[in-house]
Amino acid sequence: MDISEFHLIIDRLRAIIAGSEFEGRVYAVGGCTRDEALGLDSIKDIDLAVELPDGGLKLAEWLYQRRLTTGVPTTFPRYGTAMLRLRAFPDDEIEIVQTRCGKYSGEEGSDPSEMFGPVAGDCRLRDLSINSIYLNVSTGELLDPSGRAFDDIRERRLRTPDDPVRVFDDDPVRILRVIRFATRLGWDIPPEMLDAMVKTAPGLRAIKVERMRQEIEKMFAGPDPARALDLMNRSHALGYVFPDLCRARTFDDSGRPLIDHLHSTLACAAALDTRLPVRLAAAFHDLGKVASRRTDPASGVVSYPDHDSRSARLARKLLARLRFDGPIIRETVFLIAHHHFPGPTELKSEERALKRLRRLQAECRSLERLERLLALMEADRNARDEADRIPDRIEWIRRTSRKMKAEGDSSFADGSRYVPGEKTADNASGEKIKGRKRAHRGGKRRRSSGPRHPKKE
Repeated sequence: MDISEFHLIIDRLRAIIAGSEFEGRVYAVGGCTRDEALGLDSIKDIDLAVELPDGGLKLAEWLYQRRLTTGVPTTFPRYGTAMLRLRAFPDDEIEIVQTRCGKYSGEEGSDPSEMFGPVAGDCRLRDLSINSIYLNVSTGELLDPSGRAFDDIRERRLRTPDDPVRVFDDDPVRILRVIRFATRLGWDIPPEMLDAMVKTAPGLRAIKVERMRQEIEKMFAGPDPARALDLMNRSHALGYVFPDLCRARTFDDSGRPLIDHLHSTLACAAALDTRLPVRLAAAFHDLGKVASRRTDPASGVVSYPDHDSRSARLARKLLARLRFDGPIIRETVFLIAHHHFPGPTELKSEERALKRLRRLQAECRSLERLERLLALMEADRNARDEADRIPDRIEWIRRTSRKMKAEGDSSFADGSRYVPGEKTADNASGEKIKGRKRAHRGGKRRRSSGPRHPKKE
């Protein structure tokens, strides 16, 4: 929603609670007040905090009883939280909680009704100072209980409203949130914050993988995923999110650590393509080199046979562990498995190169998907030293494929021209190649009815 609609909702709430026990005790806080303070034109959602015991549940019930909500509010009594939509603004969801003085653990003594606290205490439990700006709905007054929020916005830095070790210990996934905000806003993380992140990073072992995945998706979809990868490495969070990437820190790849090349490739990929699978593929595309390195005893030449397929398998394992969606995993794995496609100068003849290209077209199925693969290949090329680049491979694939597509001579699924004699195996992403008939095991297809052999009389 835009800022103007946010203020219309606040104005409506101000009028509703006037004269009630909630007047002067309801605050907008979190992302809505942060984004307005940052000067953004829109906000994602509205969070309210009520400075009364069980205030979130009570306000939700009070609004429902007066038929001001679109339906029965969704409540979570264990956490003292309610979700609702006002009849006047049915498209905008509002989350309401009470202000608190402790963390809800579900253990004895941590009942939400017994953990009520004033705004000053609630502020210290939030993840970042910029997320602890309170707007009093009744008066319109902006409060900064930590005394840090507005200074941090002016100085473009990220700090916690309380001792960072305590804040990260409360919820270690906040380490990833800090990294996400740092890369989204382009702000600095002070040294004391980074030290606290290193100290508390082992707590990520206990975090549900789904919560980590949500932060990783936002990082990689953001403006600077390469910096996010670097900050995860510096904060020691990398080993708990992508453990296989840690091996790349000490593995030598053409005179530099492999993780440096992956970092550079991710930076190049982010500049070329906004899609999540392309960026994930850039971060993992050469992981298989660690296990596939071979040195010829006679010449001393180093090679990495099948490193693309090994990298694809490692990526599948890493993303599946974090429970990424199946289509994202399959597309990332497909891109990695095909990123080492040879150019025409690397094959014995142009005829052989065209045959390989037709097979690649068939597995990509569309020119659009081929372009995603070429974006990864281009990022990989641009991240290498000039001497290591193959100058015309990507251009030849793109130029030749477009020409074949225009002439109706390509092997994309929408062109449906397949090269005779090619095998019909599954491709590396685990998907079947469409458009080809699978022969019956016996060679010829038999009729579906009737016995195989006539009965003897």
